Amino acid sequence: MTLRHPARIEDVYGRARAVLTSTSTGEMWMQSTWLKFEQWLSEHWPARLKDLNPPATREEITALETALGVQLPADYVACLQRHNGQAAAARGLFDCAKFLSTTEILSQWSIWEKSPDGAGDHHCLDLAPADGGVSGQVIDMWHDMSDRNVLEP
Repeated sequence: MTLRHPARIEDVYGRARAVLTSTSTGEMWMQSTWLKFEQWLSEHWPARLKDLNPPATREEITALETALGVQLPADYVACLQRHNGQAAAARGLFDCAKFLSTTEILSQWSIWEKSPDGAGDHHCLDLAPADGGVSGQVIDMWHDMSDRNVLEP
């Protein structure tokens, strides 16, 4: 049996950005979207639902923002406050890509900071876009390619 992946990160994040009109609306939308997604997972992919971590604490989010030197978008903070990524041994949730916890984000970010080739392939929030880019856009970062494609503005 072939399992169709339920969501692509750029689709989920793109829809979130399209309907945001305020921080509180974005946070409510994120919680509503997670509820629907969790329901879908419970019916169609229960093993992956069990892989989701508990919510990130305010301290974990603050530590991530401090280490990265950025303020994370409110809708992404709301996402982390629902689930702080997936369990360490879990398989990909979004388009075969793993939903990283705050700890794993910091680990991967430190690898990318030390080496432009990085290690691994990721969908990332671009919080320091190049000219013409939009802060918060979703980009791909492949370890063996220098180009960064915008997946969702």
